Amino acid sequence: MTTLDARARRASQAIAQSVEAGAPFVPFDAVARRHLWNQLGNAVAAGALIVAFLFVGAFLRGSDPEPEVTDVEPEPVVEEVVPVVPEPSKPAPVDRGDSAPATTPPPSGNPVVPPVMVDPGDVAPPTTIEEDTTPPDITITSPQDGEHVAEKMVKFTGTTEPGATVAAGRYVADVDSAGNWSIVLVLSPGANGARFSATDAAGNAASARITVHYDVAPPPPPPPPEDDGGDKEPKPPKVGFTAHAKYGSCESSPPFDVYWGTAKPGSTVSIISEYGSGSVRADDDGDWEVKVHFPEAPKGEVFVVKVKDEFGHKKTFEFVSHAKT
Repeated sequence: MTTLDARARRASQAIAQSVEAGAPFVPFDAVARRHLWNQLGNAVAAGALIVAFLFVGAFLRGSDPEPEVTDVEPEPVVEEVVPVVPEPSKPAPVDRGDSAPATTPPPSGNPVVPPVMVDPGDVAPPTTIEEDTTPPDITITSPQDGEHVAEKMVKFTGTTEPGATVAAGRYVADVDSAGNWSIVLVLSPGANGARFSATDAAGNAASARITVHYDVAPPPPPPPPEDDGGDKEPKPPKVGFTAHAKYGSCESSPPFDVYWGTAKPGSTVSIISEYGSGSVRADDDGDWEVKVHFPEAPKGEVFVVKVKDEFGHKKTFEFVSHAKT
């Protein structure tokens, strides 16, 4: 031990002896009670501080006005969808004969669906539907174009595309499943132009036209005047009322017809219809002729024309317009 260590040891012993000699002896019970009273005093002080803090807080809260509460709609919560990535499939266990087959545990979460492999050869190419723009064929088999007939009612026949509709003006023909059609029309004396139109299901249309002549026998000529032997002047022949229509149909615009016949010399003959009228005076021989227009006549529609004289004699004709517009 060095001299410095010996001096330090002696100094610490001297300090300890002086403390023991100067400090009075305090029993243990007195020390414990003092410590308990110190803790109790600290607790009472802390409680008084808490009560004072609560009182001040209540006072301040009571003096402030209550805040206004407004309805605030909660913002929608958007949940982020996390895509599920399928786990790579594991190879199937190899069957080794007598060993028990391995069982695959059920998958957890979303099931893994293997992709379906499609052979490009099995996929049919898309089909396109072409629009039908071809008009149907229509032919007239009877009567022939330019044919002369002696009957007023004539049956027209022909062929067209199966499923198409055939019409002559406002009159519709009968069409069977094979496309054969027929329709009966009333002719007027003279030339009659008949036009037939065919329309298929797609709205395509085509037409065919012919002319048929309805021949009407002319009236017999009046008998010759009687010969009285020349002793007396010959009496003028008695002229009776007759009327004829020259055409019965017309393609001109406006349509017209020519009416002619006989009547009492000097008498007036009137031609009347709902689409046009006219009048004429018979000459000295009793002959008359007049051209009458029908500007309001509907195309393809047959209507009646009346011819009469001032003595009540009359005759009825039919007319149809085929004017080209």
